[in-house]
Amino acid sequence: MPALITYNGKSVINSNPYITPMDVGAYSVFNNMHQLNNLPSERRKAGMLVYVLETNDFFVLKNSSWDFRINDWQPLTIDHKGEKVFYDKEKPLGLADGMNRRFELAYEPKIGSEHVYLNGLLQDPSDPNQLYDYTISDNVITFREPPFLGSRVRCSYRLIETISPELKVSDKEMPSGIADGINNVFILKNYPELDSEHVYLNGLLQDDNQNADYVMVDNQIIFNFPPIESSRIKCTYRFY
Repeated sequence: MPALITYNGKSVINSNPYITPMDVGAYSVFNNMHQLNNLPSERRKAGMLVYVLETNDFFVLKNSSWDFRINDWQPLTIDHKGEKVFYDKEKPLGLADGMNRRFELAYEPKIGSEHVYLNGLLQDPSDPNQLYDYTISDNVITFREPPFLGSRVRCSYRLIETISPELKVSDKEMPSGIADGINNVFILKNYPELDSEHVYLNGLLQDDNQNADYVMVDNQIIFNFPPIESSRIKCTYRFY
């Protein structure tokens, strides 16, 4: 067995040789390629990551017309230094007492991959052009202002790149477009994999559908209501 890759604390790889197709966190595990190629359309989602026990390999589903053969899937080269790659909603070491500003993660995140949440809101890292919420050095998060007593501090991050050069991640990208209370279209640099985008408006994660906060059209984020003037818009997503 290779080193384990985990999601939300659950192993992607299961050591049981009699495992049937099952979802583990955001990923799925299959016995063989036959099961993988016969995965029905209703269970397929472009960008989904799977592990095949027979070949001891990971594959990601391409964003294209599927013919239910192996060429529907992009094989991945997993490069790792340890058993765990993704750390989701980790509670860093540090006391939220209204005075302490320093919180320590278990490991050093890949640069720019950290998503720091304070009481559920995404925080802005250090930026010389704006008022920042925190800085990060090695595995230490230092807030500009100490979180008030009883605050919840969480951080999601990854240690290293875990996917092939063909599939990439854009972390907290600021799309082009003016937040002036009138404009509602913001454009990303790349075309996100289907449903992989996480859109934040002033730190709050947005819902994606016609009756919610926004819709995605190609690489355009179209808000149902124009963000107010000087709003902060960020997006994390996967792309080829």
